[in-house]
Amino acid sequence: LGGAEWTPIGLKYSPTDKKDKPFSGNFDGQGHSISNFSIAFSSGLKGRGFFGYLSGVVTISNLNLNNVTLKSNAQFSTGYGLLVGLNQSYLTIENCKIDGSSSISVQNHTNGNYSLGIGSLVGAHYIGETESETLSGTGVYISDCSVKSDIDVSNLDTSGYGFVGVGGIMGAQIYGYAWSPDIDITIQKC
Repeated sequence: LGGAEWTPIGLKYSPTDKKDKPFSGNFDGQGHSISNFSIAFSSGLKGRGFFGYLSGVVTISNLNLNNVTLKSNAQFSTGYGLLVGLNQSYLTIENCKIDGSSSISVQNHTNGNYSLGIGSLVGAHYIGETESETLSGTGVYISDCSVKSDIDVSNLDTSGYGFVGVGGIMGAQIYGYAWSPDIDITIQKC
């Protein structure tokens, strides 16, 4: 894409002054590669990634991302990931690859009472704000994927009860509601 900025597929806003636009369904990249782009910074988005926000039942397969950058110092976000920023779905990711000089850089971030997940494939798997939202059923299944990227995190303000989770494949599983259900997360052959 010649260094162009990518607007995430699927949007969740914070505060909720705008209508969320989640991605739901199947995305089969058919083995194609998308290269040389940065994920657009936009104030007020809770998820940043090639896919910003997922809801419902989602399958992402056979997609390669090369030389992707995500840089942010945004406030009150929930998930940063090169493939998926914020997941609130039953998600399957199969045969996807992050390669090249891909990187995530999060600096001078104020999260306060919000939690943040930073991961190369999936930033955060978010369970829900209410018990009814939580019981709707979510989970993550990741198989046959590879990740080669750098993650740089510095100067984060986590004063309050929020936390920051950082991982090469998935950053964090976040419970927005006090009740913690059993959620299946499976990562294999990665």
